[in-house]
Amino acid sequence: MKKFIPSFLSLSAIALSVLLTAVSCTSDDPEYPFRIRVLTEDLDYEGDDPRFVPVFLAEVRVAPDNPRSNVLFEGLTNTNGEVAFSYDLEALFLVEAIGATYVIDTISFIDSTGYPAVPPRFVQQFDTVSTEKSRACSFIKLEENEEVYLEVILEPWDPSEGLCF
Repeated sequence: MKKFIPSFLSLSAIALSVLLTAVSCTSDDPEYPFRIRVLTEDLDYEGDDPRFVPVFLAEVRVAPDNPRSNVLFEGLTNTNGEVAFSYDLEALFLVEAIGATYVIDTISFIDSTGYPAVPPRFVQQFDTVSTEKSRACSFIKLEENEEVYLEVILEPWDPSEGLCF
């Protein structure tokens, strides 16, 4: 019975191929990640200083101040009020965040179908009484291989005033 004993040459070839594979997968291209957090003032807070809370599902748009550019980032904030993007060039972008607060009224009733052997069912309808919109406009400058963080605070806004950009 023969035993397989790898030679030094075959071990060197394996080590070299693993090293080349690992090195070839890395990239020297710079990245420009950025993260935006959208906040609004907590109106229920009764302290002296204002307190801000994150806004869930705020619309965030990020674009350069150039109408001929086709670069546009759009996203909705998560439960922490944050949305993250990444770009491949150094840039200065305009940021717009739009949030809405809905005042909802609930109407409850029992729906009776009138058919025999079909029990009535409880139904709730939601009616939007009013919608209050708020907006924040800002800008962000991207840095090479460093995540840039920006917090924006929503202010009351009437859509007839137009958008930031």
